[in-house]
Amino acid sequence: MTPEQAEALQVEMWRRLSLEERFRIVAAMIQDGFALVAASIRAAHPEYTPEEFRAALRKRIYGE
Repeated sequence: MTPEQAEALQVEMWRRLSLEERFRIVAAMIQDGFALVAASIRAAHPEYTPEEFRAALRKRIYGE
């Protein structure tokens, strides 16, 4: 399968989903992304207090 064929298949699969199904998938992907960011901060800075952790998470997700 070529990249173009794979993309066409993926687009068709998304089109078959209801709006609610697409929303649920995207919401889950966003939550997974937040979890990955949180895990990377915790791994890099295990010494952070809960307040420092929340500040670092906000900065990473929303910028300064």
